[in-house]
Amino acid sequence: MHTIQDDSLGVHIYQENGEVLAEVLDLVSGSVWGPAPAFTLEIYSILLRRTETMTQPEARIAQGDDWIDVTLGVDNQFFSASATARFSIERGELVVEIPTERIQEGSPETSLLWGLHVLPGLLKTSPETPGHLVLPYRVGALCYPERHSRHEENFLIYGEQSQWELMPMLPMCGAVHANDAAAMLLIAEQGDCDAECRVATDGEGGGQVSFSMRYRYTRIDPVDPIDRRLRFTPLHGVDAGYAGMGRRLNAHVLEKTGRAPLAQRAEENPDIAYAAKSMVLKIMHGCKEIGPISGDGRFHLATTFAQAAEQLSLLKRSGIERVMVQLTGWNLEGHDGCWPTRFPVEPAVGGEEGLRALIAHGQSLGFQMQVHDNYLDLYERSYWFDPELCTGDVYGGPLKRGCWAGGINYIGWPLAYPEALLGDQMREVQKLGPAGIHYIDGMGLPLEVSYNRAHGERRYRRACADGVARILRTSRDVYGSTGTENGYLYCAAECDYIGSPFLDLFGEPVSEMIDQMVPLWFMAMKGHVFTNLHDTSNAVVDKGDHSKITVAHRMLKMAELGILPRNEGVAISGEWGYPLEETVEAMRLEYDLMVGRLSETIIASLVDHRVLAGDPNNNDHITYSRFSSGVETICDYKRGRLEINGQDYPLPTDFVKRPPVPRGSCSPLVAGAIV
Repeated sequence: MHTIQDDSLGVHIYQENGEVLAEVLDLVSGSVWGPAPAFTLEIYSILLRRTETMTQPEARIAQGDDWIDVTLGVDNQFFSASATARFSIERGELVVEIPTERIQEGSPETSLLWGLHVLPGLLKTSPETPGHLVLPYRVGALCYPERHSRHEENFLIYGEQSQWELMPMLPMCGAVHANDAAAMLLIAEQGDCDAECRVATDGEGGGQVSFSMRYRYTRIDPVDPIDRRLRFTPLHGVDAGYAGMGRRLNAHVLEKTGRAPLAQRAEENPDIAYAAKSMVLKIMHGCKEIGPISGDGRFHLATTFAQAAEQLSLLKRSGIERVMVQLTGWNLEGHDGCWPTRFPVEPAVGGEEGLRALIAHGQSLGFQMQVHDNYLDLYERSYWFDPELCTGDVYGGPLKRGCWAGGINYIGWPLAYPEALLGDQMREVQKLGPAGIHYIDGMGLPLEVSYNRAHGERRYRRACADGVARILRTSRDVYGSTGTENGYLYCAAECDYIGSPFLDLFGEPVSEMIDQMVPLWFMAMKGHVFTNLHDTSNAVVDKGDHSKITVAHRMLKMAELGILPRNEGVAISGEWGYPLEETVEAMRLEYDLMVGRLSETIIASLVDHRVLAGDPNNNDHITYSRFSSGVETICDYKRGRLEINGQDYPLPTDFVKRPPVPRGSCSPLVAGAIV
């Protein structure tokens, strides 16, 4: 038996019946994790055209003063590969590192290394060791294995288009042993772009979760040469649950980003400081019909620049003093019309002169005026379109993904962009007058491999993430701060603001493994970025699909998580929103709470969160939240009651939903000219 140990953790590695097993001892709680295989080799046979896990590989174990190396290999006519994993202890945490230089493919003409499944079965619960699993679906989820039949799901961290709805935004998973008040958090520190989460229940009350570090997805894939690195963090007592995992992830994000915390960035950048204490408003100006693959659908006018100016004046008169405005569909052919073409500014909504006047008007009201832009989606309608700038499809040609207003959507490969398409374009838009947090749509995205060899050797998923990071860093260089749509860590690490963390108030579970959604993403990311809850109109206008959402529900959720209110506004009712007159009363209630009473929670970290009673799935629960600013909130969803630092805060109880304004209707209040 080979052993490494420090004051709080011990690791034993040994061979038994031809298998190398590992056992992890949490010396603080007394909990034992494992035994589990140290790792398994997954090899693709070109001759057999299938991937197999090697059950009896040759094994070698070597030990130094503070590390243990496990080498596994197989060499026959169908499968030939070997790899080494190094086990060590850092600050009471187990680190497993797989050096690329110690991976060998003995016969690449007949077989290829597909992946390494690291410590499968270590993070496990059973009837003898009851507990639950913590999973990275969307903002975070709990799975209680005893509630499930036999089932297994595998999905890549940061997503894949075939199951994008899972939105696994954090490179983590974990398990909790309830009786021992112990938990184990697993973080993919390096190689996270190719980490595959594997979660399974056995139908007999047990479950497990783990990471396989993927090397290929097809036999022609470029292989990322990065060393893979996993960190297993034992947690005890009050930390042995998703809240403790969230606190540890918050520290991991600080290391990952290499940037100062949000509070410090806000002190140094007045645009961040303003936006983080503002109502978020997206104004839709126009969009073509979505459907024709040619992208020549009929244009639907939603809000002229003159009408938008009146909407902003309405908000100011209503007592909403601070607004971060995102003007959407200002560009040629409107929202998602023909990116990356932006100019001329769409004439149907007022042209360049009207846009300049609108931006100036909003700034005169004290609002932060920005445009909603896009540097990742490409359409053939654009004179900029070049297949060599697109992610390459495995079957040849540019990769297609989706069909929007501009027709078939192609995903760019930003590492191939010339500066003329990136920084130069941002500076041209900046000349129109926008200032503040630059909002870029459509990122992050489920990562892709590019099969266009013109993109060089760096065509793996991490290179795709680096391309997105290039866009966001350029945005920060030009505007000083940036924000985008989705909260994948590789993307959020470059941002100050995330607009869509995929928080469903009353959404159907995206996986049958989910028993309860928990705010793990918010605990990990708050203090690094700020975010918002989507649209006020969901609680005010009776749209059927959001009928359960009330203004009180929204206010409770914002108070629970420390996030800003957001709304979409139009002058002419349609698919893209409702006139602000329909929602301004509710907007003011949300504004007074989150931009007023709880404004300090927006930049703060969420350092503790618990469900005190009830079932979140039935919306009859009570939550407790504590923020790094010292604010504590108790949110009672069943009774519609909010408590802030021990004092009741009044919530609306008689807000009646209104029928939708007929499509195409225009309120006379927003029909005037800029004043």
